[in-house]
Amino acid sequence: MICLTTSFISTYYIEKFQHFLNVKPKIDYSDKLKFDRKKGFFCKVSGEDGEKSKCLGKGKGRQYPTMDIESQKFLRDYYRLHNEALLKLLRRLGYSIPDWLEDELRLSV
Repeated sequence: MICLTTSFISTYYIEKFQHFLNVKPKIDYSDKLKFDRKKGFFCKVSGEDGEKSKCLGKGKGRQYPTMDIESQKFLRDYYRLHNEALLKLLRRLGYSIPDWLEDELRLSV
């Protein structure tokens, strides 16, 4: 199963993963998790009304320091062949090509 992490905005994909992994019993996450668009990940739902959520603290999340150009070039070169293989696989399977993959392959030339 191939799924972008950006697809996890809905619990629908979590259900698909449970089915793919044959998880039993299946857990209904729709009332247990709520996607926080500001933080970029799911948070645990708390409270009777399901409106409150408990998330990771301010020090957690998706903020990273900017990577230097030399490191970016190294990683693009290192993963180029793997990214090309992934592109071929996705095309063969009829999946759409993620923007990040197209960008990386365009930049690594």
